[in-house]
Amino acid sequence: MSFNESTRQYLVDTLDSINKGPRDIIIACAHSRSGYWIHELNPARQQKVLERCDLVLSATTHHYGRYVVPGYETHGALCLNTGSVNYPTAGLPGGYIQVHVYGTTGQMVVQYINVEREQRLPGPPETEGYLKQIGGAISELSPAPTRTTAPL
Repeated sequence: MSFNESTRQYLVDTLDSINKGPRDIIIACAHSRSGYWIHELNPARQQKVLERCDLVLSATTHHYGRYVVPGYETHGALCLNTGSVNYPTAGLPGGYIQVHVYGTTGQMVVQYINVEREQRLPGPPETEGYLKQIGGAISELSPAPTRTTAPL
């Protein structure tokens, strides 16, 4: 497993202790040997993480991708594996996750930035991405929306 029982309990206790407002963002990150640590939680803890967090990041497998928990396809936490700048999984470009937070709309734009391209600009055809309403819906970006407000 990615982390021991005391660490999992600490995660849940910490999430329970947060008085989250409508503009607050909760991000949970953990090391993962198998790709996505969220699947290693029991159903009650998994539900707590998915309903309290906005973004859940896993690392270690050097693979970028989204993990969708059944029932949470379009809402709850956006669960991503971070990929790798230096040693990506075979067939995937090296890169990193970029997050822009738009305070005026309560949204995050989350994209994987390919560092193997000469220009590292977010948006198609550079990378796939997601629009995450803080505390709410998830949708895929296709194409990336034009923004008139600057990120926080």
